[in-house]
Amino acid sequence: MLMMLLYILNCGAIICDLEKFLRTIEQSGLTLNFKKCKWAQKRVQFCGKIVGSGQILADPEKLLVLDKMNWPRTKKEVRQMLGFFGYFRDHIHNYAEVSKPLTDLTSK
Repeated sequence: MLMMLLYILNCGAIICDLEKFLRTIEQSGLTLNFKKCKWAQKRVQFCGKIVGSGQILADPEKLLVLDKMNWPRTKKEVRQMLGFFGYFRDHIHNYAEVSKPLTDLTSK
């Protein structure tokens, strides 16, 4: 399953941009299932994020995992936790600085 997102800033350019998009799909030999397509959405869930209205937000469903997360006890679990939080690094202020002590724990 291929997932595509077309984001258009200027409402006046919608028809032109949509036409280019659909032409590109056709020229690539791809087909769209229009029953599965969503058009003119203010916000969409895309790659684990909520995208729309000029913002990219963390998906609240992904963050529910935090309630079930246990404290890491091994290096492997610390790496897994860093991987999880690394996915949200755009939403965590000074992520590199905050995560450095945990990253140091994973070195030999």
